[in-house]
Formats: sequence, C-alpha cells, structure tokens
Amino acid sequence: MEKVYIENGFFSREANLESSTDRALLEQHPGETMICEQLDPESEARTRLYMEEMKKASSIVSRPKAYEPALFNRYTSLHATLYVLTRWSQIRPIGPIGEEIMPMVLALRELREKLVPLRDPEEDLWYIWGADMPHSSVAETADWRMAFDTPDFRPFLIPYMISDQSTVKGNIVVVSGGAYFWRSNRWEGYEAVHRFNSLGYNCFLLQRRVIPYDRLDGAMDLQRSIRYLRAHAEEFGIAAMDRIAVNGYSGGGMCICDMLSDCPSFSGPELHYPDYQPDETDRLSAEVQAALLLYGVTSDPEQIGRMKLNPSLPSLFQVVGQQDFAGFDSACAKLYLELRSIVPSELHIFAETGHGFGVGPSEDVTFADRPVEGMLSNAAIWPDLADKFLKVRFGLEQNFIPNRQSTE
Repeated sequence: MEKVYIENGFFSREANLESSTDRALLEQHPGETMICEQLDPESEARTRLYMEEMKKASSIVSRPKAYEPALFNRYTSLHATLYVLTRWSQIRPIGPIGEEIMPMVLALRELREKLVPLRDPEEDLWYIWGADMPHSSVAETADWRMAFDTPDFRPFLIPYMISDQSTVKGNIVVVSGGAYFWRSNRWEGYEAVHRFNSLGYNCFLLQRRVIPYDRLDGAMDLQRSIRYLRAHAEEFGIAAMDRIAVNGYSGGGMCICDMLSDCPSFSGPELHYPDYQPDETDRLSAEVQAALLLYGVTSDPEQIGRMKLNPSLPSLFQVVGQQDFAGFDSACAKLYLELRSIVPSELHIFAETGHGFGVGPSEDVTFADRPVEGMLSNAAIWPDLADKFLKVRFGLEQNFIPNRQSTE
C-alpha cells in the first residue's frame, strides 16, 4: 500500500491506520497520497503553541552551561519527555496536539520563562566545522518543522575538562542517543560527562546532526570532533591526547558504528561528498583507542563487514540490558561474536534491565521501558567497569598481574 501523508499547516505526518481520525480522512479522500487536514480552532491554537515552544527549546536544551543546573534539568527533562510523546511514532501516534498534552506544553513555557541565562549561551561551545560543512542534499529540501533542530544548527562540542590536566587518564567524546531523530542529552550525555569526569577523564559532549540530515552526516561530525580535539589540543590545554575513546548511547552507539564502518580514521568527508574541500583539520587522524557502546550497535551484516575491514578499529566495550525493548541485547551479542577475534572486546548484559539507563540516574521520566525513579543497581556499575577497561587499553594498568611470591 502506498504511503499517505496528512498535512495540517504545522507539520506533515504519515497516515496512521490505528488512528480513527486518520482512517476517517482516508475514507473521505480515497486514492490521494497527500491529504489536507483542517484543524478546529482549539486544536490549531494548541498545536501552534506547542510548535512555538518546541522551536524555542531547540537551542536552549543543547546549551547546559548557560543556565542554573536544577532548573535546566527540569526544563530539559520535560522537553525530552514531550518530544518522545509527540514526535516519536514508536511511542505514540503523531498528530495534532490534544488537551492531554497541553499541561506539559504550558509547564514547558513556564519553565522557559524562568530560565535566565547566567552567561552567554555561546560561550565555551566548540563549533567543529569551518565555513564548509559536508552534508547530504536531503537536508536542503527537507521539512524542518518537526525536526529536533532548526535549519541553522551547526554541530559543536561542549567541553568538560577536569581541573588538573596532569592527572588526566584520557579523553572521551560522548554521543547521546535518540536514534537518528534527536539527542537525548538529559538522560544520557549530561549525566555521563560528569560521571566520567569523576573518574578522571576529560569529556567532550558532541551535539551531532540528526534527521533530516543523513546518518553519515552525524558520523562525520563524530569523526571531525576527534580531529578537532587534536587540532586544538595545545590551544585548549588538553592533556593525554594519545588516549582517546568514544562513548555512545543507543543512537549515539549506532553513530559510532557508522563512523567505524563508513568514516574510518584515514578517510575524509570527500570520500562520500566529492565536492567538499578538506581543510587542515581533515588531514589529522580520527583514530581512537576504545569505543564504549551502550545499548546501540549495528546488526547489519554488510556494515559489520565494513567494520572488520577498518585497520584502525578500536577496542570495544559493550553494555546492554537483557530486556532491551529494541532488541539491542541480541545485536550487541552478535557484534561481540563478529569482532572478538579482531580487537579486544567486552560485553556486559545486565539482567532485568531495559533500554536507556544511561549511567544510572533517571528522574522525571515517563518514557516506556525506563525506571520512573532511582537507578538500576546492577547496571549502574558499568562506568567503573569501563574505567578499568580504558585504563588497560590506554596502557595505564596491566590486565594480568602475576602473583608476586617470594622465591627465598
């Protein structure tokens, strides 16, 4: 059956046969592939307010250092939940904003009005691309109205460096999940950078491109971010640049796999976009020593095959829940079995654990398959396991320590 799209002036969506409203429209317009939906005044007013607030939020939620932390966390938690409930068809059918959603929209507006920047929101953001940024042509003609970002978005790193660089164990580029649709920073990236800071690592949170950009565009952002750190290490005083890892959650882990399969360290963006003119940063290595993949990896045999051909494939550390609703437990097991003979690999599957647990905490969450409060006590230990893995991979510790028995 050919797909049918419904346009209401605010966004276009694919018709959902489970929706009585959409079924009625399909019956009224048989054979049409684009149907115009007329909203009643109340639905139009609700949807207009929702669209305005989500547009204003798109910039705020990616700039955590500019705002008071507690209020910012409340705002981003509410925004993330609202995004999932209204723009992720796997969770809830997409459609005009109903009365049941309005309390969340109004609460989001109230919190935004209280969010006064404490500093310039652009301060301490490292934009990774120069004047030219490689991208697929689909973004140029895309419908941005329901996108997570606005068309002027440019990817950047947010640095979280520990105060004494002489004690740094290594550097970690963190990539939040959200599939290829959005960045779930509140539940993953914003918690992860502080957890790894406490363990002695510099962290750099990547705000990557998502739909309507192509998945390769996000992979190139990750590749470029590693090169950017190497290019500016002396300028920013970043220590231990010979020890770099990447850490991705769900869609962030998939983004890492995309980089390892299709944007390896020795290649440049011109591999996929021949018209792109490389700069000095593109000539630097994008090699990393380790990849920490959290409940998000490829299961595509062809893509795994390309990863196997990558001569600079890093050591792999995988973490997933036994009850992952997306089936990533099986995907992680498959990737482990495929690559364990090529690179040092670990796989940790935690019992009674679902998807999206991040580094443990999970407050103000209504997303299915996540705990509502508190933390999963078993899965919460994985950062310490990753710390041990990284120290061995970075040459800071030995994995095998022989017994030191006296021979006298």
